[in-house]
Amino acid sequence: MNQLVHKVVECKLCLSSQQRMDEQAKQHQHVVSDLQNQLETLKIEKCVANSRSVHSESLNDPCRGSELVTMYRELKTQIWGETKEKMTKLRFEQKQKDRTKELIKEIFEKGKKDVLLKRQEKDRMLKQISGIPNTVQENISPYIQSSMDNLKMFFFLHFQDIKNTSDFKTFVKEEYQCPHEVLHELYVHCYFVSRLMELHDPPIELCWDSPGVDVFPDLLGMNVSH
Repeated sequence: MNQLVHKVVECKLCLSSQQRMDEQAKQHQHVVSDLQNQLETLKIEKCVANSRSVHSESLNDPCRGSELVTMYRELKTQIWGETKEKMTKLRFEQKQKDRTKELIKEIFEKGKKDVLLKRQEKDRMLKQISGIPNTVQENISPYIQSSMDNLKMFFFLHFQDIKNTSDFKTFVKEEYQCPHEVLHELYVHCYFVSRLMELHDPPIELCWDSPGVDVFPDLLGMNVSH
């Protein structure tokens, strides 16, 4: 009888010890997560500070480099963090989570290709007018040169309109054949931020090949100019 009581007490002590270890592990995870978020914030703030101190920016330009960096930061930390929580609550399978990560990169890569095609089209137009009189070139060239800025403002205003109305579903349905609803806001942000970053002069690049990249990589330096 005494031996049985002793074993029960030992089991309770072991269970209590395990519970304390689990609680400590959770606390450590929170600490690590907080430190990672702080590190990410410092990286972004340093990037923004460098862009402002080394290069002049037009404060009237809503698509200036520092603002785009802030947009990317919001996407990488807030939007992605909220999306991960939703996926966890809905018990997404690992296959679904992996596909989401793949699609994020695909959206950014497609954004880069789309903008590259627009730049090539602009260059072709400039080449086409190279043979006409200089006076005519001077009248036409500014309109062609401004086409990229106009495209950038189109994306920016469209992005703001979707965010203001929270109508992510309509846009995503047209672009991505309507994936799960909890991913809509994430995909909309990826679509527009990728294109706005690529339309910046010079483009704001991402370090996709950096070791340890999970979903959203660091920025490949900032070189903001106007």
